[in-house]
Amino acid sequence: MSASSEQREKVEAPRGHPRLSGSTERPEPQVSEDQAHSLHKSGLRPVQFAKTMGAVVTFAATMTGLIFGLWPTLRPVEPPATKGAALTNVTVDRVSFGQYLDRGAYSRSPFRRAQLQRRGALVGFDFNIKGYLHKHLPLRWQLLDARTGDQVAQSPDLFTTPRADEDQNSLLIWVPVPRARGRRFFVEIQLLDDRGAYPLGRIRTHRFSGT
Repeated sequence: MSASSEQREKVEAPRGHPRLSGSTERPEPQVSEDQAHSLHKSGLRPVQFAKTMGAVVTFAATMTGLIFGLWPTLRPVEPPATKGAALTNVTVDRVSFGQYLDRGAYSRSPFRRAQLQRRGALVGFDFNIKGYLHKHLPLRWQLLDARTGDQVAQSPDLFTTPRADEDQNSLLIWVPVPRARGRRFFVEIQLLDDRGAYPLGRIRTHRFSGT
């Protein structure tokens, strides 16, 4: 037997054992076709799918930001952190219905002279509404007898509609007051939620005498 044959016998492993590498002496991986197919299915395809989905998400986010940058009005409105309302700074002036129309720059022409001369109370107040953008909020007033608490008159259906997430403004409401010397009255105003279920804000005037 030659020297080269002896060296090969020393390197070759017995049958049934994995072949060793001459440099590292570690087992060479023995992978069947079925195992290779399984590795291909479980490893390569999910990686490719994840990369593809990542590119799609990145592209969608970029296009969304571009669209909202060009057309800010298309950006969805974030839900408000708080919702509520406050009515403040109430005032009362004794004016006729015609004077009320003049102050609000409304036309007198649809009304008769007796209606224009009717006396009442012009109630003004400020409001601050949060979280009810474009909602129709019922606004109600009551004229109450200051001594008995009885309701003397109440408002027809009135509404205010906020034009911003936090809307601040002022309102004037004319309340007819009956001819009743010696009687005193006050006006209570309520702003309700968009379902009319509960008051968001409430305010009342000081007491004043009848006409």
